[in-house]
Amino acid sequence: MYPRDTREWAESVFGTCDLGDVRRLERLIDYASRQALQPKATTSRACGEDTAALEGAQRLLRNPDVDPHDIDEGVFERSLQGCAGRERILAIQDTTTIKVRHRPLAQDRIKDNSAGGWFVHTALAVDGKTGEPLGVIDQERWLRPKNRPGTASRGTRPYQEKESYKWELSLRRVRQRLPATERLVTVGDRESDIYEFLYFMTTEGLRFVVRGRQERRVDYHGGTLADGKDQAPVFGHQTVWIGQRGACPQRAGTMRPARKKREAHVELRAQRATFRPPKNRHTAAREPVTVNVVWVVETHVPRGAEALEWMLLTSEPIETDEDVARVVKDYEHRWIIEEYHQAWKTGCAIEARALQSDENLDRIYAITSPIAVRLLQLKHIQNDQPDQSCQSMLSEDEWQCLYASVERG
Repeated sequence: MYPRDTREWAESVFGTCDLGDVRRLERLIDYASRQALQPKATTSRACGEDTAALEGAQRLLRNPDVDPHDIDEGVFERSLQGCAGRERILAIQDTTTIKVRHRPLAQDRIKDNSAGGWFVHTALAVDGKTGEPLGVIDQERWLRPKNRPGTASRGTRPYQEKESYKWELSLRRVRQRLPATERLVTVGDRESDIYEFLYFMTTEGLRFVVRGRQERRVDYHGGTLADGKDQAPVFGHQTVWIGQRGACPQRAGTMRPARKKREAHVELRAQRATFRPPKNRHTAAREPVTVNVVWVVETHVPRGAEALEWMLLTSEPIETDEDVARVVKDYEHRWIIEEYHQAWKTGCAIEARALQSDENLDRIYAITSPIAVRLLQLKHIQNDQPDQSCQSMLSEDEWQCLYASVERG
């Protein structure tokens, strides 16, 4: 199903990249194949004693004529080819941060009055039926300046100038690469509950499942969205998995507690709702937005656990129990993109890269991004098909080295 040889894998993933010179493409494929063998390794360690390969990799990473976006576009094209023939494709979007731990570069950035790390917004294609990671189909990486406009100007700035426009912009780029989007369902967490983004998707007839977070005014009962939850019809009960997460700081200065992975027994409710445009807000989206709403409410909460309650806004049908359950399943798959970002940071050690400029870092981010997908695909096979031979993805030398490193005794 996947190329076992890393050289073959690198050719399939990066082979369509247009770097303006076949020698640059050869260096990219050679270095990517070596880095994929040792995802955590530094460039010098990945190249080993092959000094020619190391010199070629370093020239590639330092070459100002190698645009990281050209590498990205080739990777995105290959990922979309892997979506062919799939019945249902989830385009799961999420944002993460990458810290720059290389002290000289971090200090230079402080002098430039900019933040110390990268922001990355990714769209990951996932098979909606099996949960198989298919590849990154869009990714934007940027540095956020410290002197950027604050929240006080949020209501007056045009939507296209806000950072929150990244959700719509990512989807627009995906549509350019994949014009036929009838099988594509965008999935986003609470950060994507943006009125303009919902307006864009509904007016364009696009499919989506977005977790709501805002208490919106609705046309029924003269109240808010939450007022309709208890009156919405029940569409069955089921068990859902809550993903594991680590503790992290929140905007208010407090720490969000860590959470273990567990299953929750929930009740499903659903009904249609029309949102009124936000008050006191400068936006081009001044018309009402009509969506289907699915509430997922935990009925028996374990002692000491935080009760699960999701409010999912969707374009998908909610006529039957099966329809509603499918919407919930789509959102359950959202955890996969968090696992992808974690595999990228820890499995590829991208925060430990000691390169001398932001441009060089951006190139290695573009190269290691699909390597993280490969790691995630290995995990998917292990979870989905535990009895399948590891040789479906690993060569004989690879699995024997892995076995020897684990079973040292």
